Amino acid sequence: MTPIAALYLAQIADVVVPMNKDRLTRKEDPTESFFIMLKRSMIKVNNDKLKAENSIEDLASGRNKDIHSTMIAMERADIEFRLLQQVRNKLLDGYNELFRMAI
Repeated sequence: MTPIAALYLAQIADVVVPMNKDRLTRKEDPTESFFIMLKRSMIKVNNDKLKAENSIEDLASGRNKDIHSTMIAMERADIEFRLLQQVRNKLLDGYNELFRMAI
């Protein structure tokens, strides 16, 4: 695993399981926690996509000449989007499996 990938996974892990000591002692509704996590993840994916688009516009207009940060922002947004798609696909697979179960 490259250092950039490791850093990125650490950031994603903080979104998925935020470091909060109170979380261990509180009783939470697991479905609410999951949907809050999913919502946060979707907001983060959208924000990173917008940052990548702004970075592309800045590079194209000449306001920013750093192609490396632009490419990193684009790849980050792409990886996050693909991860979110995989989560969605797994959720749909689970729903379809439950739907097909015999009662």
